[in-house]
Amino acid sequence: MRKIGLVVAMAILIGLASGCGKVQSRERAAKEQGGQSASAGNAQSVEGCVIRRESAFYIQPATGDKTKLNSGGQDLDSHVGKNVRVSGNMNNSGSQSGNAQSSTGATGTDTGAAEPELLVTRVDVIADSCPPEIQRRADADKNKSNTK
Repeated sequence: MRKIGLVVAMAILIGLASGCGKVQSRERAAKEQGGQSASAGNAQSVEGCVIRRESAFYIQPATGDKTKLNSGGQDLDSHVGKNVRVSGNMNNSGSQSGNAQSSTGATGTDTGAAEPELLVTRVDVIADSCPPEIQRRADADKNKSNTK
């Protein structure tokens, strides 16, 4: 009887020890993921056409509003008029000073209103030309801007 009690006690201790290890592993994984998600919490990918308005670059998706792009060292000029997927981190502060200058080389004709900006880390070309529906949206937006 005593041997059975000892075996059961040992099994319980082993089970507890392995359970604690799993909990610690889960906690460690959650901390690591939390650190990654904090740094990648504003990471995004947007698919659409790269357009240029004066000295600024934007991506015009098939639906939704265009998003200003901060080149982040990427050559956006060579992608104008192409259907691409851009990846990067969204800067919701839309700071007008450093980011706008670094993305365009000049501040252009900023209206003073801050707009969100995607700091581009990667550009993947989907097609060498914009789909007609996106091109129509970009043209309509350009015409609307020209009438102001």
